[in-house]
Amino acid sequence: MQQQQQQLQLKAQIQALANMQAQTMMLNRQSFQQTYYQTTDINKLYEKKMKLASNFYQAEDTFKGQQVSLKVEKKDLETEIREMLSYFTERFNKSNQDEIAQEKRKYNHSHILTQLFDQLIKKYSAASRCREDMLRFVLRKALTFLRNRIREQHVLGARAASTAMCKRYFGQRMTEMLENVNIEDEKEVVAFLLPYKKGSRNRTANSRFMNEIFGSDEFRQDYVCYLEKLDEILNKDNQKKMEKFVVFLVDCVKQNTVEKVQKYKRLPWVGEWLESTKVIAKELLNQNQKDSFFEEIKAEISSSASSSKSFKKNF
Repeated sequence: MQQQQQQLQLKAQIQALANMQAQTMMLNRQSFQQTYYQTTDINKLYEKKMKLASNFYQAEDTFKGQQVSLKVEKKDLETEIREMLSYFTERFNKSNQDEIAQEKRKYNHSHILTQLFDQLIKKYSAASRCREDMLRFVLRKALTFLRNRIREQHVLGARAASTAMCKRYFGQRMTEMLENVNIEDEKEVVAFLLPYKKGSRNRTANSRFMNEIFGSDEFRQDYVCYLEKLDEILNKDNQKKMEKFVVFLVDCVKQNTVEKVQKYKRLPWVGEWLESTKVIAKELLNQNQKDSFFEEIKAEISSSASSSKSFKKNF
């Protein structure tokens, strides 16, 4: 009897242990499944995130590519306009009709550029620079160059340097020249003595001013220094004109208003104009030296003639 009870208790314990093991296995399975599904969800989320990131970077690369493409297009337009303008400033005046037509064919891919080419033909065909224009340019640049040199040498402002320049080149003659001018007013003095200024006694570079300024030994010496820098000055000035004109032409093309070219005033100079300007600049110095030489000869002849008359009269 006691033995049977022990066997029943053992079976009960075994059954309880089996139940516990089954329950434990079920819990482990559930835990595993939960962990698996969680891991799977995480993996899916990660894959989705990576895909979104890939799409983002791909879109970003496309956008950057479009930006680069736009910059390239802009650069290409500017390059084409620069090449077109270089032709007009360097070779147009020397080209015949066939050569002009051949040059124009380079822009057949763009209707607006061929229109621009025609506008530039019209503009540069009508444009010219006379001797007076070149003379005015030479003297303006000479006076600016020499004034700036005085500014740097003596650390002066622009107006004070202009006054110092007048004193250097006109000297004692200033008193006679400034009879009706307030000599205490630097602005009025400079405006009166130098050409091309409002109120100047020399509204243009006339023969009187040329004789006055080139009659100064100091000016002739300084003018030689200016001639040595003339190539650099001309090129720098024309390059500024080129840059401004290129910007203007690019805007005209973009806005489809190339007809505005006909109203543009500060054209870059063609090579022939620049070369003629250099010749005139050098001739000015030589011509005024010749004029001074002939004036001295005339004075000597006049003096000799007067002496001769006086001698004959006394005789």
